[in-house]
Order: sequence, then C-alpha cells, then structure tokens
Amino acid sequence: MKEEDILYGGGVSAEVDLGVGNDDATGEKLNEIRLNSPVIPRHYDLRFTSIDMVKHTFEGVVTIDIEAIAESKDSITLHALELNILEAKLFETKQAFGETNLVDDSLPADIYETIASYSSANEVIGTDVVDHPFLNAPVKTLRCFEGEEFMYNVRHQTCTIKFAKPDSFQTSFHAKLPIVRPGTSYQLEISFAGILNDQMHGLYRSIYTSLDGETECTMASTHFEATNARRAFPCFDEPALKSTFQLTVTIPLQSPQTGRPMRCISNTPIVEEHTTLHKMEDGSFKNLKTYKFDVTPKMSSYLVAIVVGEFDSICATSAKTGIRTTIYTVPGKAHMAHFCLEVASKCLDLFSDLFDVPYPLQKSDLIAIPDFAAGAMENWGCVTYREAKVSNSTTKINCTSF
Repeated sequence: MKEEDILYGGGVSAEVDLGVGNDDATGEKLNEIRLNSPVIPRHYDLRFTSIDMVKHTFEGVVTIDIEAIAESKDSITLHALELNILEAKLFETKQAFGETNLVDDSLPADIYETIASYSSANEVIGTDVVDHPFLNAPVKTLRCFEGEEFMYNVRHQTCTIKFAKPDSFQTSFHAKLPIVRPGTSYQLEISFAGILNDQMHGLYRSIYTSLDGETECTMASTHFEATNARRAFPCFDEPALKSTFQLTVTIPLQSPQTGRPMRCISNTPIVEEHTTLHKMEDGSFKNLKTYKFDVTPKMSSYLVAIVVGEFDSICATSAKTGIRTTIYTVPGKAHMAHFCLEVASKCLDLFSDLFDVPYPLQKSDLIAIPDFAAGAMENWGCVTYREAKVSNSTTKINCTSF
C-alpha cells in the first residue's frame, strides 16, 4: 500500500495497518475491498444544513442507527470520498442483553438492574426512556465517545474513525472493554462538508442556460449508482447494507441567478417545510427553506436522491391507485413532457396489474436533468433522466390507447 493512498484528517497522523499485502489493485482480495465493519446500519437521519449554489459547497450531519455484530476495540470504518469529516460522536443507546458491568463502579448496585432491564425491554431505539436519580441523563444514551482521529484510505474510499474513551474510563476496568460490542446498539453522528462537483456523480452541480439564452442557472442533483453515495455523505455504501433514510435539506429560498423560487425533491413526500432568515458572514441576511421528507422504505444507499433547483411541473393522478406522477423540468419546458407524463402514469397501473404487485411508494416523480451521464437513474420515487429522455417536441400527444 502506497503512502499517498492514505490521508489523515483532524490534524492527527498515525500508522495504520490496512491488512492489504499486495500493492497491485488487481491482486487485492474481495474481502479486503469490501467493508468488514463490526456494525450494520438500520436507519439514517441525513440533514443537509447548507447547499450553496454559488460557492458550490454543502454541509451536513448524518446520524446513523447502527447495530454491532462484532467487536471493535475503538474504531468504526465506513465509506467517505471527497468529504471533509468535521466531527464524529458515538452514542451507546442499548446494551447487549444482560450487560450490567458498564456503569461507573461508584454508582449503587441497583442501577445495574435498571440498565439491564432497560436494555432487554427496549428493542426499538427511542422508546421508553429510563431516568435514574444517580445518573445525570436518561439511560437512553448510556455512553458517548468522541471521535479523535479520522483516517482516510483513498484507494478503498473509506474513513476509519477512532474513538476516545472518557477520562473516567482510563483508571478502571472499563479501559479494557471494547467500545463496540456485539448485540449493542449505537447512534453514530458525523458532521461533514463537501463540494458540488461537476463530474455528474455524487451530489453534483448541473449548469444550464435559461430560455432567454443569457442567464446561467445552477441545479444540484445526485447520481449515486453504484458507489457514489459516499461522495455526498459518510455511509455504509454497499448495496447489501440496506437501511431506511429520512432526509432534511436546507436550501436558498430563491435562485441566486434568477430570483425565482427554488425547491427540493427527494424519494418521499414532504412532511414538513419552513422558511428561516439566516445571517451571512458578511452581515447580510438570506432567506432559507428547509424541507423534511418522509422516511423511505428499506433500500440501498445508491437509491437516495436529492434534486435542488428551479422547476416547472405537470402531474397526473391515477384514478385506479391514487398515485400521483409528476414530471419536473427546468422552467419553460414542462409543455414538452406531456407524452412522458401520460406513459409514465399509465405504466404504473399496467405493471401493477401485470405483476399483481401494487406500486410500493407514495409518489412517482420524474425529473429532467440538463447534465446527466446515464439515460436515467431509478431512484425510488424520484427517477432522474437525461433531459432529452423526458422532453418531446410535440406539445400534446394522446396515448389513451396505450
């Protein structure tokens, strides 16, 4: 392994044994390229706190509910590429059944029973929280570990986060215990920042010219298949590691180029939205809008989708299923998508009947992207297309006989 293949974050450098004995990438074993993580993800709470359409940057926080399936002394490895990880914390939320020895020795013995009963009773994170007079906080968060070192492996596109144990653990038997233990549940919280690249993968920027032929406009879109979700947020970016996702995205209320309203579209319907006035570094104020989307079905990370920009839209609702199909285009081109709308809406009904499987999602959005590498990307509930695949020069085509 070459030295330049590893970068270090957080101002800390160290030597890391990656377990790879062959410098030739073709000679690496599959299990050395795949994640060999002691944890598996169950749910992502993904919050993009800023998407700057002028500076072409983004910032966010992801909180991942994870379950330990193996032991790790002090670290967790996940995927991250072209991201700057700013901070990481690991919260223990449920101990393995029967564990009673992970609380400070000075606490009364009956607290052990409290924690043991809480651990066995709460199979879902966030249910009944137990308070105890000898604890400063509810038992819901049993321990918290701060990330002290971020070790990037460029070849494997991963980041290993090393966690520090609290000072109180260094002089007791707790220092000998691994941080990650099988059967225990955690929340991994990571703050990160990245760039809206121009490579048409990850979370990228798409530049197009408005209908007046003079104004350059910016759209932000995602293309994660097959392994590019890691360019947008730290995650366990392998198709087999399926999870549910809930996204919250904050964007400018208006386009910085045209002043037109902007909106954000994702896999699921919007469940909450609000506008805030944000003070900028130069002292000026900017209107921001925050969208919170419903929780997705359990799915692979490459199916997560976010599209931000100015849109015109047309829609149709199936009388049979009640599913609404919406076509989004850049301003001034929605009239060219009627054929696409009629076919897409009727296809949902046709395939539901043909395969006897109801459409499993709450909506069906089709979005025309000016800069798009593939023909289309089948993000659940938010399919993105190359613009030419959606637009048709005919104003209206009747396809009732389809």
